Amino acid sequence: MTAEPDQEGPKSTDIASPAQPMEFVAYHRPDQYDKDDPVFDVLSGLLSGGRTSIMYRDMVRDKKLALEAGAEAQFPGGKYPALFFFYLIPGLGHTAAENEKELDVILDNLKKEKVDEPSLARVKTRTRATLIRQLDNNEGLAQLLASYHANYGDWKKLFTSIDEIDKVTADDVQRVVRQYFTPANRTVALTFQPEEGAK
Repeated sequence: MTAEPDQEGPKSTDIASPAQPMEFVAYHRPDQYDKDDPVFDVLSGLLSGGRTSIMYRDMVRDKKLALEAGAEAQFPGGKYPALFFFYLIPGLGHTAAENEKELDVILDNLKKEKVDEPSLARVKTRTRATLIRQLDNNEGLAQLLASYHANYGDWKKLFTSIDEIDKVTADDVQRVVRQYFTPANRTVALTFQPEEGAK
């Protein structure tokens, strides 16, 4: 496998689009076989797992900076080193720059203070419940077993992954955020609406 060279500084690009402006922020992360893979999954749940998540409460509900704000633990896939991916859709009267600044505040807080145990437990419970719901019919069971066998070479990983999630600690979350969510490791893509008549 060809290894991607380390990113040595922040990167950004602007893309003209007639659609709703949005921003994508990505950080390099290791592949799905890395020991920190379950930590990234937990982190994604803490940040954007439903209406109790950090990003929803802060950016969408309370400050109304964003119409939608979320995170994906791996993009576009996990077989090879990939990206931890954020998407930010500014609310009416707010800008992508405001949203990016608030995301930085959220990440800085995670670097400074450990996530509380009730929030950590809630994410683990939600992850387990989601998996159990997917296993409650033949189609879901077949899809998951096949997917885990194709991705990991062992269908048993489907069940051991729950144990790995349960072992993630607040210290793990803080360590991963500090290690990977750095300015030099960040790439930002911003879409903007071109002015009328512009070519």
